[in-house]
Amino acid sequence: MELAYSPDMVSSNLIENSIVSHMKLLGYKLKNRKPDLMVSYRVFEDSLKLRGYNQPEIETWAKTSKKNLDYDPKQLKLDNGTLYLQIYDRKKESPVWQGYATQEYGKINFANERQVRNAVRSILDKYQFFADGFLDENLEMVN
Repeated sequence: MELAYSPDMVSSNLIENSIVSHMKLLGYKLKNRKPDLMVSYRVFEDSLKLRGYNQPEIETWAKTSKKNLDYDPKQLKLDNGTLYLQIYDRKKESPVWQGYATQEYGKINFANERQVRNAVRSILDKYQFFADGFLDENLEMVN
Protein backbone atom coordinates (compact mmCIF):
# COMPACT_ATOMS: atom_id res chain seq x y z
CA MET A 1 0.00 0.00 0.00
CA GLU A 2 1.26 3.49 -0.83
CA LEU A 3 0.30 6.71 0.89
CA ALA A 4 -0.41 9.86 -1.05
CA TYR A 5 1.31 13.12 -0.10
CA SER A 6 -0.66 15.01 2.49
CA PRO A 7 0.06 18.37 4.19
CA ASP A 8 -1.10 16.69 7.42
CA MET A 9 1.69 14.12 7.23
CA VAL A 10 4.44 16.61 6.50
CA SER A 11 3.63 19.12 9.20
CA SER A 12 1.93 17.11 11.95
CA ASN A 13 4.98 17.34 14.24
CA LEU A 14 5.26 21.05 13.54
CA ILE A 15 1.57 21.63 14.32
CA GLU A 16 1.76 19.51 17.48
CA ASN A 17 4.95 21.23 18.68
CA SER A 18 3.39 24.64 18.05
CA ILE A 19 0.27 23.69 20.03
CA VAL A 20 2.32 22.30 22.94
CA SER A 21 4.55 25.37 22.98
CA HIS A 22 1.61 27.77 23.06
CA MET A 23 -0.27 25.83 25.72
CA LYS A 24 2.88 25.83 27.90
CA LEU A 25 2.85 29.64 27.72
CA LEU A 26 -0.61 29.44 29.33
CA GLY A 27 0.72 27.19 32.08
CA TYR A 28 -0.51 23.84 30.77
CA LYS A 29 1.69 20.78 31.14
CA LEU A 30 1.86 17.95 28.65
CA LYS A 31 0.46 14.78 30.15
CA ASN A 32 0.18 11.60 28.10
CA ARG A 33 -1.97 9.58 30.53
CA LYS A 34 -5.46 10.77 31.46
CA PRO A 35 -5.08 14.49 30.72
CA ASP A 36 -7.78 16.90 31.88
CA LEU A 37 -7.86 18.63 28.48
CA MET A 38 -7.14 17.22 25.05
CA VAL A 39 -6.29 19.33 22.03
CA SER A 40 -7.02 17.89 18.63
CA TYR A 41 -6.44 19.37 15.21
CA ARG A 42 -7.38 18.71 11.65
CA VAL A 43 -6.25 20.14 8.35
CA PHE A 44 -9.07 20.27 5.83
CA GLU A 45 -7.57 19.75 2.41
CA ASP A 46 -10.85 20.55 0.70
CA SER A 47 -13.35 23.35 1.25
CA LEU A 48 -16.47 22.59 3.24
CA LYS A 49 -19.37 24.11 5.09
CA LEU A 50 -19.50 23.44 8.80
CA ARG A 51 -22.35 24.19 11.17
CA GLY A 52 -21.23 26.65 13.81
CA TYR A 53 -22.86 29.08 16.20
CA ASN A 54 -22.94 32.80 16.89
CA GLN A 55 -21.56 32.90 20.38
CA PRO A 56 -20.30 35.54 22.79
CA GLU A 57 -16.65 36.47 22.98
CA ILE A 58 -14.81 34.07 25.27
CA GLU A 59 -14.12 36.83 27.84
CA THR A 60 -17.84 37.66 28.06
CA TRP A 61 -18.74 34.01 28.48
CA ALA A 62 -16.09 33.52 31.18
CA LYS A 63 -17.36 36.50 33.17
CA THR A 64 -20.99 35.39 33.13
CA SER A 65 -20.26 31.65 33.44
CA LYS A 66 -23.70 30.85 32.08
CA LYS A 67 -23.74 27.16 31.25
CA ASN A 68 -27.01 26.96 29.30
CA LEU A 69 -26.75 29.70 26.72
CA ASP A 70 -28.69 29.41 23.47
CA TYR A 71 -26.58 29.98 20.38
CA ASP A 72 -27.94 30.90 16.98
CA PRO A 73 -26.68 28.45 14.36
CA LYS A 74 -24.70 29.72 11.39
CA GLN A 75 -22.87 28.19 8.46
CA LEU A 76 -19.09 28.47 8.42
CA LYS A 77 -17.44 28.32 5.01
CA LEU A 78 -14.00 26.82 5.43
CA ASP A 79 -11.62 26.99 2.48
CA ASN A 80 -9.19 24.27 1.55
CA GLY A 81 -6.11 24.37 3.75
CA THR A 82 -8.05 25.30 6.91
CA LEU A 83 -6.42 24.39 10.21
CA TYR A 84 -9.07 23.52 12.82
CA LEU A 85 -8.34 23.06 16.56
CA GLN A 86 -10.62 21.76 19.28
CA ILE A 87 -10.07 21.61 23.05
CA TYR A 88 -11.95 18.81 24.76
CA ASP A 89 -12.56 18.40 28.50
CA ARG A 90 -12.06 14.71 29.17
CA LYS A 91 -13.75 14.73 32.59
CA LYS A 92 -16.86 16.55 31.34
CA GLU A 93 -16.78 14.53 28.13
CA SER A 94 -17.43 17.54 25.97
CA PRO A 95 -15.66 20.07 23.77
CA VAL A 96 -15.01 23.38 25.52
CA TRP A 97 -13.53 25.46 22.71
CA GLN A 98 -12.77 25.41 19.01
CA GLY A 99 -11.01 27.69 16.60
CA TYR A 100 -9.73 27.72 13.07
CA ALA A 101 -7.49 29.59 10.66
CA THR A 102 -8.84 29.98 7.16
CA GLN A 103 -9.69 32.79 4.72
CA GLU A 104 -8.33 35.72 6.71
CA TYR A 105 -4.86 34.17 6.76
CA GLY A 106 -4.83 32.94 3.19
CA LYS A 107 -3.85 29.43 2.23
CA ILE A 108 -1.39 28.07 4.78
CA ASN A 109 1.75 26.47 3.39
CA PHE A 110 2.04 23.56 5.81
CA ALA A 111 5.65 22.96 4.79
CA ASN A 112 6.55 26.48 5.96
CA GLU A 113 7.40 26.43 9.68
CA ARG A 114 6.71 30.12 10.19
CA GLN A 115 3.28 30.03 8.55
CA VAL A 116 2.25 26.98 10.57
CA ARG A 117 3.37 28.54 13.87
CA ASN A 118 1.59 31.78 12.99
CA ALA A 119 -1.60 29.91 12.13
CA VAL A 120 -1.55 27.95 15.40
CA ARG A 121 -0.78 31.12 17.38
CA SER A 122 -3.57 33.07 15.66
CA ILE A 123 -6.05 30.38 16.66
CA LEU A 124 -4.87 29.80 20.23
CA ASP A 125 -4.49 33.52 20.97
CA LYS A 126 -8.29 33.50 21.15
CA TYR A 127 -8.23 30.83 23.88
CA GLN A 128 -7.42 33.02 26.86
CA PHE A 129 -7.57 30.69 29.83
CA PHE A 130 -4.51 29.99 31.93
CA ALA A 131 -4.03 26.62 33.60
CA ASP A 132 -5.40 26.38 37.15
CA GLY A 133 -2.91 27.86 39.62
CA PHE A 134 -0.52 29.11 36.93
CA LEU A 135 -0.98 32.82 37.67
CA ASP A 136 -0.76 32.23 41.44
CA GLU A 137 2.53 30.35 41.01
CA ASN A 138 4.00 33.14 38.88
CA LEU A 139 2.89 35.84 41.34
CA GLU A 140 4.62 33.95 44.17
CA MET A 141 7.83 33.83 42.13
CA VAL A 142 7.72 37.60 41.60
CA ASN A 143 7.14 38.42 45.26
